[in-house]
This record gives sequence, C-alpha cells and structure tokens, in this order.
Amino acid sequence: MVERLLDRADLLTWLALPWTDCSRSLERELARHPHRTPEMDKSFEALMVYGAACDPRTNDISRQGHQRLFDAFTRTKRLFESRAQVDALIASAAPPSRDDGVANELGV
Repeated sequence: MVERLLDRADLLTWLALPWTDCSRSLERELARHPHRTPEMDKSFEALMVYGAACDPRTNDISRQGHQRLFDAFTRTKRLFESRAQVDALIASAAPPSRDDGVANELGV
C-alpha cells in the first residue's frame, strides 16, 4: 500500500525494531487496558503470532519487504533499529520541561 505514496514522499522513516521490543510494548499496552474481553485476548494472540512471523516472511509485509522499500527509496531516509534511538529522537523533539510542576502536552 505504501508503495503508491513513495513517489510523493520526501522522507521515509522505518522503525525496524526487533520483534522482542515490539512484543514487549504490545504486552504492556494490553496489560494497561482496564476492560479486557475474551475477544480482545484472542485478537491480541493473533496479532502476536502474526508479528512474530514478520522476520521469517519474505513478502511485502515482512522485514525483507520493508528493507526492499527502504533500500529503493532515493530521498531522505531515517532508520531506527533500537528503542534507544527512538527515545533519543523523542527527547530531541520534545519541548523543554517546565519547572513549575505543570506538565506540557506531551506529559513532560
């Protein structure tokens, strides 16, 4: 689907995080949900199985497929391969913390 938009893009950002990082984040999000249902748990399990198969797959919706898109893109590219890189980007883009105890719109 994204292939149709790449010719109009000036920047391509790829969050190529390891599956272990992604699965931990998904598990934390599910644990925070106050009203889990059996259907949610079933959908979550299916998502986890699908996500775990990303690396072994070779189609367009696999790590290999994303790598092909990233390699072929000829304009500005940003690659994030670790949570630390993502956190550093967020920290660099966040407005300075207020020292009066009031959080800004990012909760900082």
